[in-house]
Amino acid sequence: MENAEINSVKITSCTTADVPTLCALGRQTFSETFAGTNTAQDMREYLDKNFKESQVLLELTNPASHFFIARVNNTAAAYLKINEPPAQTEQEYPDSLEIHRLYVLKAYKGQRGGRALMTRGLWL
Repeated sequence: MENAEINSVKITSCTTADVPTLCALGRQTFSETFAGTNTAQDMREYLDKNFKESQVLLELTNPASHFFIARVNNTAAAYLKINEPPAQTEQEYPDSLEIHRLYVLKAYKGQRGGRALMTRGLWL
C-alpha cells in the first residue's frame, strides 16, 4: 500500500519531488528538538550535512530505505524513514527493520501524525 489515510492524517510514500519538503521537515524538527542541547556550530554542521538536498536524495533513492510523509490538513507535519538491510546503521540485526527517523513538527505533536506513520511503517 503506497498511500493511506489513518485517523484523518494522510500518509504518502515519498518521491524525489518530496526532497525539499523532507529537508525542511528534517531541519526544523531536528532544530526544535536538539538546538537547546547543542552549540550553534554543531547544529549548523549536522543540519548542513544531513539535510542538504543531495544527501536526502541519495538516501531516498536507496532501494533499502523507505520514506513517508504525514500531512495534516494538507500540510507536511512529520516524516518517517525506515531502513532495511543493508541500509541500516547497525548491521547486527539482518532480519529487522530500523526506524532511522521519526520526526514530527512541534506544532503537530499529539495530532496522531507519528502514530499514523508508525502504523504505515509496520505495513512494510
